[in-house]
Amino acid sequence: MSAFNLLFIVAFLGSVLVFLRLGYLLLRGRLPVARRLAIRWVTAAGAYFAVLLTLSISQPVRVLPRNAPWCFDDWCISVDSVTHPPTISGITPLGQWVVVSMTVSSRMQRGRQSEPDAFVYLRDSAGQRYQPSDAGVRALESSGLAGKPITEFLEPAGSFQSRTAFDMPQAVSGLVFVKERRSRFPGVVIIGDPISLLHRPTVVPID
Repeated sequence: MSAFNLLFIVAFLGSVLVFLRLGYLLLRGRLPVARRLAIRWVTAAGAYFAVLLTLSISQPVRVLPRNAPWCFDDWCISVDSVTHPPTISGITPLGQWVVVSMTVSSRMQRGRQSEPDAFVYLRDSAGQRYQPSDAGVRALESSGLAGKPITEFLEPAGSFQSRTAFDMPQAVSGLVFVKERRSRFPGVVIIGDPISLLHRPTVVPID
């Protein structure tokens, strides 16, 4: 646990205590004291978010090479290879197939784990996002090439292979692979967290 995680916990618990105190003061009709406490809390919260946004904006995009483990606590993912098959199980893409092969692994020595809200996408040089193709994923599954979904459980210190397919335009360029989570709290309000507010995501170039 980083120092910023501890700072968030302290700030969160402190905010809970402040709001409880504010409720008590308002019930007792002590409006001037409640107003001073509210102003102090707003000032502290403003300073916290100013640091969070400044750090998020100032940090450069983190670029990882292929085969490098990309870890979130003890859950890790790496991009192993990228292929462009003309068809998948006889299914032809609207543009071109981009099949990304990944390894999902666990550094946890005890207990199973998973990341049920994890998802991946590709992004081009213009910032356009591309989600996995449902038809392509079904074709990989029918051919036995899909492996496991990245949201599957991992055994202690275990790993598995996963593949997903994207139906990409022919002229697309500057493609990068991005992994994110659908549930962004509390990371979105933790200073320095990879998914904190305005923080640019880590990417893996696949072109």
